[in-house]
Amino acid sequence: ELSKVLNPKTTIITMQNGVEAPNLVKKYFPNQYVAGGSIITSSRIESPGLIIHEGTNLKVSLENKNNSTKQLSEVLNVSGVSCDLFDDIQAVL
Repeated sequence: ELSKVLNPKTTIITMQNGVEAPNLVKKYFPNQYVAGGSIITSSRIESPGLIIHEGTNLKVSLENKNNSTKQLSEVLNVSGVSCDLFDDIQAVL
């Protein structure tokens, strides 16, 4: 059971399609552990199970939730992946 490995530094970042993803995860884990996120990229389905990434635009949006999301944003930006933090992730989603 995943809840047994949660600690005060754990953050679960939802990156699924749909604006309801963070709230769905919050049904199983306390709010303090859950942060919303979004990725914008250019890709297409070549065939079942084969996704082709096209272009150089890759943008990550994360909920400005805690130190974990701030640190992830910094790491992504340093690596060349554009990442912004938002206080209202639902508006972004």
